[in-house]
Amino acid sequence: MKVNMLKSNISMANSELSSSGGTIYGTLILSRNPIESLEASTRQYVENKLNNLNANNFTSGIIPISVLPGFTGDLISNNGSNNFILNNTNVTPGSYTKVTVNNKGRITIGENLINNDIPDGISFNKIQNKPTTLAGYGITNAINKSGGTLTGFLIINNSPIQPNHIANKQYVDNILSNSSSSGLAVGDIIRRPISTTPPGFLRCNGAKISKTTYANLYSAIGDTYTFDSHPGNGRPWQQQYEINTEQSGNITGWTTGPSLPEPLADSSAIVTKNRVYLLGGHNDNGFTSTVYTAPINNDGTLGTWTTGTSLPGPLANSSAIVTKNRVYLLGGSNVYTAPINNDGTLGTWTTGTSLPVPLENSRAIVTKNRVYLLGGYNTNNVYTALINNDGVLGTWTTGHSLPFPINDIQIIVIKNKVYLLGYFDVSYWYSFNYLSPILSASINNNGTLNTWSIDSFPPLNFYSFQVIVTKNRIYILGGSNNHYDSNTYMAPINNDGTLGTWTTGPSLPGPLNSSQAIITKNRVYLLGGYDNNGFTSTVYTAPILGGLNDYSSYYDSTYIHTNPNNFGLPDMTNDLDSFSFIKY
Repeated sequence: MKVNMLKSNISMANSELSSSGGTIYGTLILSRNPIESLEASTRQYVENKLNNLNANNFTSGIIPISVLPGFTGDLISNNGSNNFILNNTNVTPGSYTKVTVNNKGRITIGENLINNDIPDGISFNKIQNKPTTLAGYGITNAINKSGGTLTGFLIINNSPIQPNHIANKQYVDNILSNSSSSGLAVGDIIRRPISTTPPGFLRCNGAKISKTTYANLYSAIGDTYTFDSHPGNGRPWQQQYEINTEQSGNITGWTTGPSLPEPLADSSAIVTKNRVYLLGGHNDNGFTSTVYTAPINNDGTLGTWTTGTSLPGPLANSSAIVTKNRVYLLGGSNVYTAPINNDGTLGTWTTGTSLPVPLENSRAIVTKNRVYLLGGYNTNNVYTALINNDGVLGTWTTGHSLPFPINDIQIIVIKNKVYLLGYFDVSYWYSFNYLSPILSASINNNGTLNTWSIDSFPPLNFYSFQVIVTKNRIYILGGSNNHYDSNTYMAPINNDGTLGTWTTGPSLPGPLNSSQAIITKNRVYLLGGYDNNGFTSTVYTAPILGGLNDYSSYYDSTYIHTNPNNFGLPDMTNDLDSFSFIKY
């Protein structure tokens, strides 16, 4: 150990230098990195300094490309290369209306504007190159200043001031309604010699119009002219289609009731307020002007017959109707009429407007605000008259003729259609295998009838029979079929108002022809007529549901069959020399 240390010391001594220099053979190991400026440095220290140069210390000179370092970050290059590129921000090349820029000024997001990017409250004046037409803004359904069609409502807030201002409906209505300025109010009717409807008016043609659209007019006239239908059609004791709310089914249980005061046929029957009347007819002495009446008991049975005020003259084979508080007898060449008093009795008979020609065995019916007289012995004529507000009949005019001359028919009205049942002259029977067809015609809004056509055929060729109509059935009672008949027939009334198949019903107690039928509370009656022995005072009766003892509300205007949505205009279309209009 000591020997080795001695060798080391000698070696170190041999390598020492003198102050005047010398040569070192071997490795000189420095104990630390240099601190003083003139202090010797090791190779390791020098190479580390060269490999990690501080660029801030360079003030001149050129750095060789080969020694340039690689760059990362926004600017990218490889070691020993002067080819620099920008780092990709992943924004797709293109044009954008909205971008996001980072703190180095680089675009990091590129987008287009959306609705939310437009700030609220931006001034329209800030927009440049604005279109000068509506079409430029994409509006294609506007009316231009040269004119066009306005399909909606133009609401004008203020009343017009200048002559060329637009006037709204309210302003016009107020002007026309102001009696001091125009003298016309809503509901007033004017007549003109021309058919053109003036502004603010409607033609008086009986049409139905909306209660909502024409609310002011409805407030003024209400249902005064509303004839949506006419329950009972002038004969409510016989025509029960819109009155009877119960269905009797087949009428059974026919019995013989108390007789009439005398044998009587071809009379006319009416039921007023709790009374029944038999008007005129045939008896053993010929035509009669006698009027018989009986009270109707609470149970629908008839009380004792008495004599009423006689007709102005003998009359048979006529047809009776009621219009408001009047009764009319239409037949022959005469028209007899009497008022119906509040207690159901009849007032004094007078002569009304004569028929255009004498008619026998024709039949009358009421359609809305008109009365029709149809056919008669050896004629196909049809006559009609308006019913005035007081129930008085207007002037008779000619309606659509029937296809054939008819005689001794019965009429029913169901919904908007009139049916004729009966027979026509013998010369026409052969065309229909001896069956008389049932004719029908539709009813227009103003109560007039359209043309007639053949509707169907009855089960047999009947005449001089009676018809009653209940809620949904029609009945043929008695009559003649080459002999006096006791048969009854019935047909259902379909939902659309057409007639169903005829079937046979229970027979009457005996043959009966040219009688009169009425319905009271809970009973149906056949009054007088002919049997196999001639004139008869026989009365047949059977129970029935849904009838009334008092039908006054169906002819005195206290009952109006109205439509919940519409109301009727007055019908003045028969004015031949002028045209009528009502202000709305």
